[in-house]
Amino acid sequence: MGNSDNYKILTYEEEMKLSKQEFMDYEQRAQAYFRSKRTEIARGYAEKTHEEKTNYRTELGRQMRWQAESGLDPYAAYTAEWRENLLRFEPDLDNLIREAFVRSLN
Repeated sequence: MGNSDNYKILTYEEEMKLSKQEFMDYEQRAQAYFRSKRTEIARGYAEKTHEEKTNYRTELGRQMRWQAESGLDPYAAYTAEWRENLLRFEPDLDNLIREAFVRSLN
């Protein structure tokens, strides 16, 4: 249980064929897999330079601009909860985003 090494995303049809216990085991493997991926991504992000982090965040500004150009709310994904979660591992988030938005206007 909880071993993410043998995790494979199943189709809806495959999930429906699982017994209750198999489904619970599958869900545990899925959670373990995504936890390990979050850790892997966070570690990789932490190793980036300030410049690389700013370039990474520049994509947010582009996405917001595309949302607005499409007639959608450019702030829809960027909630207070989103910001608080990111601040846990990126204390300089506000400055990075500020720099990234300026770059995205170019």
